[in-house]
Amino acid sequence: MSRSTPELRTTTKKDPTVVIIVSYNQPQYLLDCLDSLYRQNTTNFTALVIDNNSRETGFLDEAARRFPRAVIVRERSNWGFAKANNIGMSWAIKHGAKNIVLLNHDTEVDASFLEEGLKVLNRAEVGLVQSKLLLYDVASNKRTKLINSAGNKLHFLGFGYVGDYLKPDSPEFSKDQQITYASGAALFIKADLAKKLGGFSLEYFMYHEDLDLSWRARLLGYEIWRAGRSVVWHKYSFSRNPIKFYYAERNRLLTLLKNYRLLTLLLLLPFGLVFELCLILASIPRGWLGAKLASYWGALKLFDTTWKERRVIQRQRRVSDKDIIQLMTYRLVFPGQAESIPLKAINVLGRLYRALVLGLLS
Repeated sequence: MSRSTPELRTTTKKDPTVVIIVSYNQPQYLLDCLDSLYRQNTTNFTALVIDNNSRETGFLDEAARRFPRAVIVRERSNWGFAKANNIGMSWAIKHGAKNIVLLNHDTEVDASFLEEGLKVLNRAEVGLVQSKLLLYDVASNKRTKLINSAGNKLHFLGFGYVGDYLKPDSPEFSKDQQITYASGAALFIKADLAKKLGGFSLEYFMYHEDLDLSWRARLLGYEIWRAGRSVVWHKYSFSRNPIKFYYAERNRLLTLLKNYRLLTLLLLLPFGLVFELCLILASIPRGWLGAKLASYWGALKLFDTTWKERRVIQRQRRVSDKDIIQLMTYRLVFPGQAESIPLKAINVLGRLYRALVLGLLS
C-alpha cells in the first residue's frame, strides 16, 4: 500500500463497503459513473474518488455538489492506476471497510451491481470477484449486450487478455463462475485480503496490476469468481500503442519473476525465449522495437525490488505452480482480431509445451 496515504475526511458513518474510483480527465465519464452508482438498490457503501491530478478540475466540484456522500480526493500528481487505488484501499481499511470495490471511471453500473457482487465475494473461499463487463457504445451513447469481459484469460507466459470479447451476452454469462483472473475495471476484494497482499505492486504504474494481484491471491489459496448478475457497462475499446506495449511487456516479465518458482521459470525458459524472439520480430514492422527492448531494461532496473517481493510471495504461497498453470491457457488471442497462421502455429506449440511442463511439475 502507499506509504504516504493522505488524511482524508471521514464519512458520516462507517460503511462495510468502499467503492474506489480513480479518475483522470474525461470528466463526463466520472459523473456518469457516480450517477449510476448512486442508483444502487443499496445505500450501504461509500464512494471514494481519487483524482490523479486531472487537467481540468471543475467536474470534481460538480461531483461534490451532485453526490455529497462521496469522498473526493484531489492528488497533486498522476500516480497511475496502481498507487491511486492503493491510496484508496489504505483509506478503506483504516476506516473499517469489510469489502473493497475497484471501479473504473469509464463505467456505468446496473442497480444490483453491488448486491450481486458482494453475494459472491462473501463466500468463505472467495477472495476476488469480477463483475460481468458489457461494452458501452460511446458513439451512440448506448449500453450494449456485447461482452467486454466475462473473466480475463491468462497465458502461462504471463500474457493477459479479456475473455469472450464481443460475444453476445447470454444466460451462460449470467452464471457465477470461477475465472483465471479478475479485471480491475470492476473488481471486488475482501479488505483483509487487500491488506494481506499489500494492494497492487507500485512499480507497475499501469497494466497487468489486476493480473498480478489475482495471481498472488491464487497463490494464497483464494478463489476468483465472476459474478454473472453483477453487471457493468465499460466504455472500452481495444487498442495497442508503444507505451501500452512497453508497460504490458515490462510488467509481464516482473509478474513471471515474482510468482513462479525457480524450477518453473527454468522449465519455461526455452519456450519463453522463442516467444521473446517472435515478439521482437513482430514489433519491428509496427515500429515498436524500441518499446520492446526498453521493456527489458525497465524490468532489469526493477529487479532488486521485484526480487524482494518475490521472497515474500514464495515464502507465503500455499498453492503449487502446477495447480496455477492448469488454470491458465496456452492460446494467445488478440481481442477482436482473427487468429493468424503464425499465431495458430505458436498456439499449437504452446499447447504442447504447457502439457510438457505440467507433466514435469509435481
